[in-house]
Amino acid sequence: MCNGISTLKPICVRLSDQYPVNDNHCANHLKPRLQKTRKCNEYCVLKWQDVSKAECSVQCGRGKRNKMIKCMKEDLTSHIAHVVPEEHCQHLGPKPSSEENCWGSCLNSSWIYSDWSECSVTCGKGVQHRSSECQNSENIKQPDSHCDPSTKVTSRECDQGQCPYWSVGNWTACSVTCGSGIKSRPLWCQHEKKYVDSRYCKNEDIPNTTERCTVGECYFWDTEEWESCSVSCGEGVSKRRIYCRSSYEEVNDSHCIHIPRPAAFKNCSTGIPCASNIISKENISEQHIRERMRTQRIIGHTNTISEFFHAVWMEGDWTKCSNSCGEGTKRRTVTCNNLDDGSRLPPGHCDPKLKPKIVEKCFSQECN
Repeated sequence: MCNGISTLKPICVRLSDQYPVNDNHCANHLKPRLQKTRKCNEYCVLKWQDVSKAECSVQCGRGKRNKMIKCMKEDLTSHIAHVVPEEHCQHLGPKPSSEENCWGSCLNSSWIYSDWSECSVTCGKGVQHRSSECQNSENIKQPDSHCDPSTKVTSRECDQGQCPYWSVGNWTACSVTCGSGIKSRPLWCQHEKKYVDSRYCKNEDIPNTTERCTVGECYFWDTEEWESCSVSCGEGVSKRRIYCRSSYEEVNDSHCIHIPRPAAFKNCSTGIPCASNIISKENISEQHIRERMRTQRIIGHTNTISEFFHAVWMEGDWTKCSNSCGEGTKRRTVTCNNLDDGSRLPPGHCDPKLKPKIVEKCFSQECN
């Protein structure tokens, strides 16, 4: 009826008057396969439309009402529609329901409210509540369904101002001068411009007051094992190597100059007493001769028997470092002496293997 399609089909006709005849009369001719189509009746549309509605089943609140639905043909030029048989709208789908929800106007009822409650919080944003009751024009309570729910307001937002909050100060310096340490900062509870007790601030919002910090690589003096005592009897000196290092490797000593350097020397004792230092020629016994022969074997680099049985190397004070900064050298005097009376002996009377260093490297300070 509206918005249809017209189809042009080939038919068999009599040539004399173009009168349609049975297709058998054209059996000797090939029937064209092409069929032509075109739109037709585009001036109108078909639609399901509400033509009337009944009153709502209630005067106030949610209810039901019936409506009449018809198949309508609308002229697209004049926009005038008129009812046509329903079969012309079947292609549009099922006919819509004839019942719908409705809302009574509630003209004679309204909501009556109590006072607003206190705000739900003492600071920040909260909520206030109030109770409601549906009443008619005579102030008689009605069911809530008799009042319009879209106009009902029983809660609203309230603002009590800014809450106390945590404030922090500046971070302190790192607790170490190298490596990993801790830094901290002060913390207090504040409301507006005043300090208040910390119980007024939320514990779940409390900021960190300590934090790990890293300053840089650490350097320190390290030591090797002590060497053997410098003497084979009596009191002597033991030494060890001192060097500067990081956590990973040995480094130049200049990195450790700000740290006290451990001792490189210490007194030591073999626990073996030395023989008498001096024996007079008038008082030499066989035992003394045996002792002197033992001593001769100890200092076998000489060809004569020493009258002294306790010859030791004596060290003088070190000179100042040869350079005022960076690496240099320092010197000292080393002599062979009789430990008993301090008199100097020829160097051959002391063990050359135990002779201390005369020259040693030194480091004053870092050069700029």
